[in-house]
Amino acid sequence: MPEKIAAMKQTILMMMDGEILDGFLMTIIRFVLPQEDHTLKKLSLLYLEVVDKVDEKGTLLPEFILVCNQILNDLNHPNEYIRGCTLRFVNKMKEQELLEPWVAAIKNNLEHRHSFVRRNAVLAIYTIYEHTPDLIPDAPDVVEEFLRNEADLGPKKNAFLMLFHCAQERAVAYLDEALTQVADFGESMQLLVLELIKKVCRSSPLDKGKYIRVIFNFIESPSSAVKYEAAGTLCSLSKSTTALRAATGAYTKLLATQSDNNIKLIVLDRLVEVKKSSKEVLQEALMDVMKVLASPNLEIRRKVIDITMDLVNPSTIEEVVGVLKKEVLKTQQADMDDKSTEYRTLLIAAIHKCAVKFPDVASNVVHLLMDFLGDGTGTSAVDVAFFLREIVESFPVLQDSVVDRLMSNFGVIKSSRVFRCALWILGEYCAGEDAIDSGIDAIQEAVGALPLLPEGGEEKQEEEEEEEVHEITKNIVLADGTYATQTIASEKKKTKEEEESNLRSLLLAGDFFLGAVVCTALTKMVLRHQELAEPAEHNKRVAEVMLLCCSVIRLGRSASMPHLTIDEDSYERIVTCLRVLSEDDVVSREMFAGQCRSSFAMMMQQEQLKIAAAVEEENKADQVQADELILFRQLKNKAEGGEDEDDDVAMDIQRATGAAERAQDVSKKLSKIIQLTGFSDTVYAEAYVTVHQYDVVLDVLVLNQT
Repeated sequence: MPEKIAAMKQTILMMMDGEILDGFLMTIIRFVLPQEDHTLKKLSLLYLEVVDKVDEKGTLLPEFILVCNQILNDLNHPNEYIRGCTLRFVNKMKEQELLEPWVAAIKNNLEHRHSFVRRNAVLAIYTIYEHTPDLIPDAPDVVEEFLRNEADLGPKKNAFLMLFHCAQERAVAYLDEALTQVADFGESMQLLVLELIKKVCRSSPLDKGKYIRVIFNFIESPSSAVKYEAAGTLCSLSKSTTALRAATGAYTKLLATQSDNNIKLIVLDRLVEVKKSSKEVLQEALMDVMKVLASPNLEIRRKVIDITMDLVNPSTIEEVVGVLKKEVLKTQQADMDDKSTEYRTLLIAAIHKCAVKFPDVASNVVHLLMDFLGDGTGTSAVDVAFFLREIVESFPVLQDSVVDRLMSNFGVIKSSRVFRCALWILGEYCAGEDAIDSGIDAIQEAVGALPLLPEGGEEKQEEEEEEEVHEITKNIVLADGTYATQTIASEKKKTKEEEESNLRSLLLAGDFFLGAVVCTALTKMVLRHQELAEPAEHNKRVAEVMLLCCSVIRLGRSASMPHLTIDEDSYERIVTCLRVLSEDDVVSREMFAGQCRSSFAMMMQQEQLKIAAAVEEENKADQVQADELILFRQLKNKAEGGEDEDDDVAMDIQRATGAAERAQDVSKKLSKIIQLTGFSDTVYAEAYVTVHQYDVVLDVLVLNQT
């Protein structure tokens, strides 16, 4: 027996690889098919499935007469496993000459005591009726009777599936009788019921009220698949607030209970579709949707944030911002990686949008976000800096607190872009004398002692580095147990006072554009300081700023450091600052002190107008995906059952053109014509006039009668 099993496996594999094995069929029929071993029986059925059953002329091979007899015996076999496997084999057969002798035995298997046999018997009848309905013309009657008497869910589901595809009116009749029992159906059959309801309601919209309660019951089903399909069916059949609210509740429960990321992404896409139908309904469940932010998947978080930004309103802004703040704090406490950094960037951008859209929450989040100015790994610090720049311009009440907090956090900034934005804010919004003095002191402290280039250039730096390095000699024990002397060169640790600040390090590394921004910010503050301070104090500040400007130019033009050369734009900018500080030029002072800020305010207004125009254009434009299929109703093949795909489109066209009402009106007019003409049958009346002549003929008949 093991040798036969191995030989059958090898034979099947060779045939599936394209090998031509002539002469094997009769041998297998004689020595394998009669065997009672279950494994060998299953392999023999697989062989019969892949072997050629007809010759070159399309005639059935004579050997299959023996196969028919053997299969017929197996269909009546006392072992239910052999019967079930044979019935599954029958599902793969399409030759009418083979199927005809087995029909009676297949019908008899519908009454078998084991559900495995009955389940496969129903599928066999379904397959035969679908391809060769002449063999079992009474299949719908047989299956319908079987469905009404069957108690097991497996065979019942297969019977309902057969009626659904082959005799839909019978499936609908059975469903109408069993509406009170659908809650006890299995998951797979409930999915079939939902599909049938969707199909029936599309063709007959008046039947929606009869099945709507069934759909609501399925939404409370413990099965996730049934709950999801019921919610989708409800959304497709009804756009009422109650239906959309129930579907949204089902989707949010799926988001909370399902751990698979793909399922969550699919459900979020369905919520986006619900949002297109009714924003108000989804706004009620916004906080439930935001709970999905606990998922570690970045794509899910991005979708949730996008949905939240579209749905947030004045009644939910406080809760939304509270959740976003908690998520930002979690990213601050967690170990940062690429995904966490990107997630923090998304959160900061979302908070930024909330603050711009709802100014009342700006004061609650601005100080929290300023703690992330020192983030040097991602773009979140840059986003925070841009956010602060808009806040101080849009909300004058927050200017003083933002500037004070920015000066206290100035030393933790690491990025050059963030430094430039922070310097611009200090240069434009330090208003009072104390604020200007504090801003100048903070920048000078970050730049460090002047000059930037030490005396003696690189030679002195090398001497200082050599002095910092000293040797340490100690005795060590080698692997063989002997002693040896080891000399280690150690470097003297710098004290806290000797450590360079981030701003000074960037300047010494050759970032002269940043140096020009430093000089420009200090120049703006000193020019504003002139109107507030005493002349002596003002002159002192001017001298300090001019010394810093000269130090930056000297660093960029130093011959001892040829790799650090200042660019011409930065050089001209710093020279302009020196000229403005040394000369009493009213025009230049006005440009530095006022026009830059007014230009930024104008730019913000233009950006807001662009955003408003883009939102208006988006609301007008239809959202159509690039890969969305185009349905051509005239080219649909109704023979393949494709007429149900765009029933909604057809119904909308009928409503728009009044075709449904016109059909009812035509029916009334036809009845009136029958009364006036005396025809006894509608067929004669339809033969008397065409559809387009109803109105004319009716008017003439009424006129003649009067």
